[in-house]
Amino acid sequence: MKYIIILYIFLISILPRLDAQIFLDSTVLDSTVLIDNLDIPWEVIYGPDDMLWVTERFGRVSRISPNTGAQNIVLDISAQVTDVGESGLLGLALHPDFTNNPQVFLVYTYKTGGEFFERLVKYTYNGSQLQNPQILLDSIAGNNIHDGSRIIITADSKLLFTTGDADDQSTPQNLQSLNGKTIRLNLDGSIPSDNPLTGNPIWTWGHRNAQGLAKHPSGKIFISEHGTSIDDEFNVIKGGSNYGWPFVEGNCDLPAEIQFCQDSAVVEPLMTWTPSIAPSDIVWYGDTEIPEWESSFLMVVLKEKKVVRLKLDNTQSNVTDTATYFEDYFGRLRDICVDPDGNIYLATNGSSWINSDPFSHKIIKISKSQATVIIEPEDKFLNVSFRDRTLTLLTDRSQIGKNYRIFDIDGKEVLRGELVDRKSIVPFDRSKGLYIIKIENVLTQKFIVH
Repeated sequence: MKYIIILYIFLISILPRLDAQIFLDSTVLDSTVLIDNLDIPWEVIYGPDDMLWVTERFGRVSRISPNTGAQNIVLDISAQVTDVGESGLLGLALHPDFTNNPQVFLVYTYKTGGEFFERLVKYTYNGSQLQNPQILLDSIAGNNIHDGSRIIITADSKLLFTTGDADDQSTPQNLQSLNGKTIRLNLDGSIPSDNPLTGNPIWTWGHRNAQGLAKHPSGKIFISEHGTSIDDEFNVIKGGSNYGWPFVEGNCDLPAEIQFCQDSAVVEPLMTWTPSIAPSDIVWYGDTEIPEWESSFLMVVLKEKKVVRLKLDNTQSNVTDTATYFEDYFGRLRDICVDPDGNIYLATNGSSWINSDPFSHKIIKISKSQATVIIEPEDKFLNVSFRDRTLTLLTDRSQIGKNYRIFDIDGKEVLRGELVDRKSIVPFDRSKGLYIIKIENVLTQKFIVH
């Protein structure tokens, strides 16, 4: 009888780079650098044309092949865009019936008369370029920080996008200002008749700088939001609701916050992070391709450079479980998207919140590894996976009772032990880096702590 096991391949080569050294609980992932010369890819959308639609913050929109990384630039408005600090060409959404209505919605910042502004614009794709810009909403106050700008199209064909407070805390509670809000419009830019404030595009208010929006299969919309140095938030969006900023950070747990929350019916977050981790975009993973992520939200994180999985209860009212992946593996992560086959794509943001290294940022494809090999039961093998400060060692039966030793990249022994079964669970609280495990100098395997 033969067994199928995962063959872990370590490759060092020129692009595209395949790295099979990524382990989940029971799944091995391949990562491929599709493209590595972008200037902060801010939005990545998988389109119905089976291409990645990508904005770069300096003012460019491209269609990028998810297979080869080939780039086709369809719009360059860098002459119009103000790209300073966190500002620039930011959110992008495609018309839900893109095949018949090839419309693309963009949000970008610009300057006029020395002042920062933000606008929402609709373009038409003619098969090769974006053309015929139509401004849907303009003169939203902008800044070099706190511009929000994530866009999605909801199930009822409404455009929802976030605005930041533009570093002005007087705006989020001011219903005459469009800053610190989520905005809801019809796809032609008109105001829906069922918005909570008649004749007003505001959907929710009391936001600081929300940069993640995602749809749940139930139809609910979820949001991730930057706090200050505390209380980053993950929440559900409810039209006509107040989310508290700047009078409430995170939950209503301070005396002044409690009173304001009662008076203003503030919606408290489903989850907060203190100290802050700098959450960016979120996406729903409904596929079964990578079972560890099935029926969960995936959230990319900038400051702590990781992906967070968030699992909800059946009513989507509570976060029941979280897990962290790829910490410090790819650097700061700005965006994430999922394709119909269950692969994910990560957009990197470099080493700093500013653009410290222009035209060096990547889109990385993460997919379930297809590398397998047939081995006989008597063949010797060793598989190693690492997660949550724990090693899982899987071997053939002939290795039971043998001793193993683990070395760091400098050849220093950091741990030794005995294999007591085919599957051994070993605590391994070590610094990030490459390690080598050896079983009595016969079997050797590399693994990465990340």
